[in-house]
Amino acid sequence: KLSPDIETLAEALKTAGYTTGGFTGDAGVSGRFGYKDGFDVYTDEETFGGFDNSEKHALTWLDSLKPGEKFFMFFHGYDLHGQFKIADNYKSRYAPQDYKGPYKGTQKEEEKLREDQLAKPLTFTDADREFWTAWYDGKIRDADDRLAGFIAELEKRDLFKKTVIIVLSDHGEEFFDHGGFDHGHTLYDEQLRVPLIFVVPG
Repeated sequence: KLSPDIETLAEALKTAGYTTGGFTGDAGVSGRFGYKDGFDVYTDEETFGGFDNSEKHALTWLDSLKPGEKFFMFFHGYDLHGQFKIADNYKSRYAPQDYKGPYKGTQKEEEKLREDQLAKPLTFTDADREFWTAWYDGKIRDADDRLAGFIAELEKRDLFKKTVIIVLSDHGEEFFDHGGFDHGHTLYDEQLRVPLIFVVPG
C-alpha cells in the first residue's frame, strides 16, 4: 500500500479545488493499495480492464460535472498487457501473412511465455519474433483507436481544447532485446524508459 505520508496528485489537486475522478483497470492500481486516495470517484471493478470499461464510467462522470467545473481525471487501461482479455480469434492487423510457426497470439500463450522465461531463456525463431512484435503492434493500434474515440468524446463536450492531457506508461516492453519477452524480469532501458507526453491547449 502507498504510505499515508505520500501526497498523491489527486490529493494535491483536490485540495486546490478540483473535482477528481479515477477510472482504471484495477490490478496494479487497485484502490485498495491506496491509489484511490484523493479521488471523489474511483472505479476499479474490472481486473486488467481496458479503455472501453474506463470510458463508460469517465463519460458518465464528466456529464455530471457543472459547466466550467475544474476537474482532474485519471483515465487508465491495461489494453496492451498480456492479461487484457482479447478475443480468442484476435489477429493483429500487422501479422505476417506467411507465418507458419506454433503461435496463434492467444492470451494463454502470452501468459505461458511470460512465466516460462523466469525459469529458462526463451527460444524463438526470427519468424516467431516478427509474429509477436506484430501482435503487440496490433494491440497498440487497437488501443490507440479506442483512445481516439475517448478524445472525440472530449471534443464533443468542448473539453479537448481547454484540458491539459498527459499521456504516460508505467513501463515498457521487451521484444527479445535481451533474450526476453514482455516485462517485469529485467531493468533494461526498454522497460524503464517510457513515454511522458504533455498536450497543452495552444
